[in-house]
This record gives sequence, structure tokens and C-alpha cells, in this order.
Amino acid sequence: MKKYRWCALLWLVALIVPVEAAEPPSIKVSPAAITLRAGQKKTFTVTTHGSVKKPLAWRVISTSPGSKGALGAVTSDGVYTAPSDLPTPNTVLVQSQDPSNALVFGNASVTLLNPPPSISSVSPAAINTGLPYTVSVKGSGFLPASLVQWNGQTVSSIFVSSTEIDLTGTSTLAAGTKVAVTVVNPDPGGATSSAHTLTVEPSVAVTVSPEKPAIRAGQTQTFTAHVLNNANQKVT
Repeated sequence: MKKYRWCALLWLVALIVPVEAAEPPSIKVSPAAITLRAGQKKTFTVTTHGSVKKPLAWRVISTSPGSKGALGAVTSDGVYTAPSDLPTPNTVLVQSQDPSNALVFGNASVTLLNPPPSISSVSPAAINTGLPYTVSVKGSGFLPASLVQWNGQTVSSIFVSSTEIDLTGTSTLAAGTKVAVTVVNPDPGGATSSAHTLTVEPSVAVTVSPEKPAIRAGQTQTFTAHVLNNANQKVT
């Protein structure tokens, strides 16, 4: 009789105390949304719940099936590196996934921006009015779509690399003009570099001394030439 009473008691307890269901598997990637410039890195962390197989699989995917361009790369430790050239669209997803169940994953949204341009040098530092010039602007963060401006006005330029843009033309600016040279990168994340100064000097002139020597027949005279307003002192 006692045996039956114990069975009945256990049955009542089973009815009263619910059996806790297994926690469903899930993956959360942190931070959930960030903004990075081209070439920058970011380490993501994950929090898992339930039965999730490890190590997790990482990948980068686009937010659009018709995307163009590189999306960047992510390591097995969750370190994401943004591409040097932005894809279209400029938003990607860094995804961490259960390698045994493709339906269990977590995403982080990354908005990519162009790098800020920076000028390290402008060479030569001076050009001559009325004469052809070739100027090399060196620095970092340059893009094929970057614009070079002189005192806020866009001038013709040739993209060489992410560290160099060349300018060619003929100066029409007055001697003594100080030109503020800047590089402007477009959106997304458009930015303008700090300015470097380019000086416009007078036209090149050559002087010969002595100017009016008196020479007797059969004598020799040495002349000296000086090139004005130009670093190149060679004459022919």
C-alpha cells in the first residue's frame, strides 16, 4: 500500500514541477553595428546560448545580392579588416555561424567609409608663372575619385596610386601667389586634407656677367650665367 502511495505522490510532483525545456541555440555578435574607414580593423566578440558547436565559422557577406567589389576579410578569431576600396553597397555583414547548423548564426553590420586623405609633400614647392609644370602630391588615402584643389578650385590631376597624385599644366597665376593645395575624397565619408602651400614665382630669366665687357683683339673672357627664379641653374 505504501508503494502505491509513493507512486501517486511522485506522479503529483511531476504534474506540479514543470520540466525545464532546453535553451535554443543562438549566437550574438558584438558590437552589433559599427562604422569603419577603408583599411581599418575591428575585433568582434560572440556570446552563445544553448548547444552551439565550436570553433565558430566566420565570414563576410554583402547586404545586397548584386554587390560589387571586395567586402573585406575576417579571421577565425573575429578580426575584420575593411577593404582598401569600398564595395557597392558600402555596408557588409560580419557573420559568426555554428559550423554544424547553418541556421544558427549572428551578424554584425559594418558601414564602410572612404579613407581621409593626407598630404605629406608637394614637389616642387614652387612653379613659375607662364611656364609648364609637373607637380607631385604625395601622402596617403588617395582614391581614383580624389580631387585636387588649388585655393578651393578643382584642377586637372592624374591618379598614380593611393600615395601619389600628379598635376600637369601651365601656370597662369601671378607671381607671388601662394596656392593652398588640398586633396578631397568623395562620400561616403568624404573628407578634405590639410593644405600644403605651393608658391608661384616669376618667369625664369637668365643673366650673364659681365654684361658689357671690353675685350681687345685676341683676348679671352669668361662669362658667368645665373638662372633666376628656378632651382635648375644649368644653361647651354
